[in-house]
Amino acid sequence: EVPELALPQSLRGDATAQGSWKRIKGSLLRDSRGQFKIQVKEDGGGFYLDSILATDVSDDRERFATRDYLLTLQRRSVDELSLAGVRSLIKEAGSMIEIEVRRFVHEAEAAEAARKEAEAAKQRESLQIERYQQQMQHYV
Repeated sequence: EVPELALPQSLRGDATAQGSWKRIKGSLLRDSRGQFKIQVKEDGGGFYLDSILATDVSDDRERFATRDYLLTLQRRSVDELSLAGVRSLIKEAGSMIEIEVRRFVHEAEAAEAARKEAEAAKQRESLQIERYQQQMQHYV
């Protein structure tokens, strides 16, 4: 278990920054040009994803966001690595790289995300029921 990260500088001064860290795992694939299309930078909170560009392959990049802080690359903790070491791990990875990040989620954002997820689940369920009813009409 990786210890809890300190708040990034951008959140430390905000007394209203109520929330928690959320862990996110996923895999990125190299595109047709052999690139992961991510850029990593470093600040006082650690290494973070500075940019995540769209590619021509289907992977988990939609799970990640800019300013997500890296915890592991290829299941290896980045705690004791330099920025050059992190970039080297990414460069030397094969066709896929496993990434685990932490994202600070404000309470209001978490509540809104949960509401949207519940709404999306309800919509998916109603569409499934509608398709089922249409299929049943064909049999009757």
